Amino acid sequence: MKKLLSCVVALMLLSSLVMGAGQSDAKPGSKVSLTFVDVMGSSARTQSLWEMIADFEKENPNITISLISPPYEQAEQKLMLMLNAKEPIDIVEVRAVNVKQFVNNGFLTNLEPWVQKWSDAKTLLPSLVGFMRAIDNTAYYVPSSTLSKAMFVRTDITKKLGISSQPKTVQELKDVCIRITNASANQFGFAIRGKNQVSAFFDPFVFCNVPNIDPNNIYRLSDGQVAFTHPAVLQGLKDWVDLYERGAPPDSINWGWNEQIQGFASGITPYLYQDPDTIPLLAEMQLTTDQYATFPMPVGSTGKVYLNMGPGGPGIPSYSKNKEAAWKFIAFSLTPERNAKMNKVYGALPVHSVSYEKDPYFGEGVYKAYATQFSDPARYPVVQYPWDSPKSPGWRQIHDADMQAVLLHKMSPEDAVAKWAAYWK
Repeated sequence: MKKLLSCVVALMLLSSLVMGAGQSDAKPGSKVSLTFVDVMGSSARTQSLWEMIADFEKENPNITISLISPPYEQAEQKLMLMLNAKEPIDIVEVRAVNVKQFVNNGFLTNLEPWVQKWSDAKTLLPSLVGFMRAIDNTAYYVPSSTLSKAMFVRTDITKKLGISSQPKTVQELKDVCIRITNASANQFGFAIRGKNQVSAFFDPFVFCNVPNIDPNNIYRLSDGQVAFTHPAVLQGLKDWVDLYERGAPPDSINWGWNEQIQGFASGITPYLYQDPDTIPLLAEMQLTTDQYATFPMPVGSTGKVYLNMGPGGPGIPSYSKNKEAAWKFIAFSLTPERNAKMNKVYGALPVHSVSYEKDPYFGEGVYKAYATQFSDPARYPVVQYPWDSPKSPGWRQIHDADMQAVLLHKMSPEDAVAKWAAYWK
């Protein structure tokens, strides 16, 4: 779970905040009140949103915006309840994982009429344009940030342990994590993910050895077969189990995001796959770049590793009566300059190519690994997940449970892979 925000006041005052948001499109010069529901809240990010709203209202004195930021753990459920009830909302944050569900329920406005005329659309990262139009080749939201994995390494720890270079392949990563593990000294190698979205960590470790993944669906091969039928997946699962048993803490079978970060920050597990929003948190934990660094993800026998980008961004509810004003704020907030500033606070990656070209912050230091991956799509291809499949909503829970069973030797790797292949057939 990413940096929780307890926004009690927003919840207590929900009714009063949304009272005026459903007014009809206003005549020129009249007052317009918008309601914006933020589901990716963190304390710093939400504060930055309020500052952006204040700047917008100064430039647009006839438009006011009320921001609702439910606590992170409750935000998705709260938003779904509000949309189902058609509570007056004018801007809503949409994620790649739920856009299909929102579209199927008729919750979102087709933004193509605005996007087609939006001057900053030309600098959106091409991969994010694909995500934006993943459903019916139509933009139902505009990405405002994205997350992707890179490798974090506690270089101060690995140096003390005699490691002079970084693993470039998953085999090298596995070998070095096992080599430095000394349970009696409470020293391990890898911060494995044991629960809660294990697939986000398991998939790049395993599928990098599969040469013909369909870029439009990581669970399919280019010939249409289910990817779990490839023999490299079974071997990858066995390697994952071996890495856990010989190169990770025993209790990491129960680790989620917080525990992974704590293990890394403490030095117990100096190797970690994570998203860039980890970077501001490590700074808050007073971990400096003299102590850690990021590197491109290790590749497989294919010479590449398949990466996923987790974009999210604003959309407009289909029943909003203030769509022009809502889009005006969306376009205001997503200029390259404002988007880069917001993501520096949030820790995610900006959505415009010019941000990486003009701002050294996103191309150097601990962000360089991400810039390297984006600039080399042959080695680090971005793949899609089948979020539009009716099987997707239940997949992560099934996969998490099966991975626990495999690590506890209650299910064989062969049975797990066969079950997953049947599920996606």
